[in-house]
Amino acid sequence: MKKITIPALLIAILMITGCEKEPLEISDFAVTQSLHDYKTDWKQIVRDEFGDDYTVADWKDLVRFHEKGGDLLELFDNLGLAKGVDVTIYYKGVRNYSAERGYYATRHEHDKPSDYLAHDNIDNYLISLGSWSGSRKIMAIKK
Repeated sequence: MKKITIPALLIAILMITGCEKEPLEISDFAVTQSLHDYKTDWKQIVRDEFGDDYTVADWKDLVRFHEKGGDLLELFDNLGLAKGVDVTIYYKGVRNYSAERGYYATRHEHDKPSDYLAHDNIDNYLISLGSWSGSRKIMAIKK
């Protein structure tokens, strides 16, 4: 029986969980030029606009970016997303909260409206995770 050393086991765990990924950079993110309905094929739209190296961003990508010291306001500024603007994303790999509500991130700058249902938030509602129907730009991330 072959012995597995602690460092080898740790490397295997990191590879399986994806924790070995490099920190995210602002340049890893992009936003589609056009608005897209919550029922459209987001992944295909992102591939068509940015190529096969990109996929739809997930809420966890924004959380990880923030946790690694990334400036979310600078990111949203760079993507042209002003306060109150929503951008389509996944949440835990899922695109819709319900049949009629797609997930999105909103820049609130700690000032979330009382009628906004936030499923999650980063830094006391700097950025909020919401869901609703309608058309929005799609946030993409480099794979």
